[in-house]
This record gives sequence, structure tokens and C-alpha cells, in this order.
Amino acid sequence: MTHISLHRRGTVGTKLFIHGFLGSGQDWQETIVGLASDDTCYTLDLPSHGDAGENSPHLTSFEDVIIEIGTALQKECTDPLHGIGYSLGGRILLGLTHRYPELFSRLTLVSTFPGFQDDNARDARWESDLRCSELLRTLDTETFLVRWYEQETFHSAQWNDQARARILSSRSSLSLPRLASFFEATSAAMMPNYWPLLTSLSIPTTFIAGERDLKYVRIGEDVATSNPNIRLEVIPDCGHAIPLEAPAMLAKAL
Repeated sequence: MTHISLHRRGTVGTKLFIHGFLGSGQDWQETIVGLASDDTCYTLDLPSHGDAGENSPHLTSFEDVIIEIGTALQKECTDPLHGIGYSLGGRILLGLTHRYPELFSRLTLVSTFPGFQDDNARDARWESDLRCSELLRTLDTETFLVRWYEQETFHSAQWNDQARARILSSRSSLSLPRLASFFEATSAAMMPNYWPLLTSLSIPTTFIAGERDLKYVRIGEDVATSNPNIRLEVIPDCGHAIPLEAPAMLAKAL
């Protein structure tokens, strides 16, 4: 089940933060503290993460997850939201915007993949994610985290000691087997292609990528070129995990 937390009440607007895979709403704490504007701030814990319950057996597809979260947001949040999503959270945010456009007045997509436009690439990703899901079921947490963050997109060799400690300690108590089914349901291979959604968005949208995360810098350039309502912001000296690597710079960008 999904868990929504109110971090603070403000007078300017309402922000909703959605974390990435292996994370929780606590990943956004330093960013929220660093915000210059007086916003009401909610964080959302995805199923099987943080304070949320284990992924329900009926949530077997990306669309199932979107409906679960969208229904919860409709009950909890009455004002238009500035939705902010990182990685998996950004993909979830795109799905919510597609199905529940009335919920959002603004979007910020951090290190977010909009979906596959090529079936062969989609199939290859699904095979890769199935292998990763098996590792979630079989490896101990420490070993899995090392493997996960060795992926090229994270550029973890260049993390400073503070960022490394923050990231690894915040994930050390995870129960990996309970994440496996949610990982499969929300695989990038299982989500729709949201490139057409991005080209047609009429609300202000910011795409944020880390300078070292070249794949996502290129995606940001493409989406910003496709729609005048989207702007790209690149965070210097940063890889993929921007909320944990550079929370202060992310707060400034918001």
C-alpha cells in the first residue's frame, strides 16, 4: 500500500515528492529543508518502501500501481500539486499525470526515463529486470546494494563520503524480497511510452539531470526541444541520484 506523509504546511503552494526505487520519503528531507518557498510538502512512500505496506498481490502492472496511488492522492490532497519525482518516482509521476491530469499544476522530473519507443529495447530491458528481480530474492542487502549502485548511470565511484554514507545507510534495513514483485510491476519495460505525453504537456515542467548522467542529460535535451513548456536544468558534478547527492542544489532548482 501507498503511504503519504505531510512534512510541513505552508502558504504558497503544495509540493508532492515521490522517491525512486529502494528509497523512501526520507530521501527528500534535506531538499525540503532547503526550499526557499513556503510550500506545503508531502512525500509519498511507494508500496514496499519506507512506511508503506508490502506491495498488494493485486498490484501486478504499472497501471495498477498508478491507480492505487492516484486514488490515495485524490483522498489526501485537495489542492493542485507541484509533482516532483525522481527516477522510478518520475515515471510514476508521468503515469499519474496521464491518468489524473487534474491533480497537477506543475511537474519536476528528476533523472526520469519517459519510456521505450523501440520494442527490441523494451524486451531487452524486461529480461534484464527479471534477472535483477531474482537477485532481489536471493542476495543479501549489502551485496545487492553494491551491485545496484555499480551501475554506470550512478557514477558511484565519484560520490563523496557524505553522499555514500547517506545512500547506503538509508537502505541498509530494506527487506529486498518484498521489493521484487513491485520492481517487476513497475519495470520500465512494463510502463507505457510517455514521450507523446511530454510533447503535449501544457503545464510548466522542469527536467533535471546530473551533469555526469549523460543519458539523462540527452533525454532532457530532447524533451525540452520537443515542448516549450519544458525546460532542462543540469546539476553540476552530479550523477543520477540527485536527491541524495546534491539535495541543496536540487532545492535551489525547485
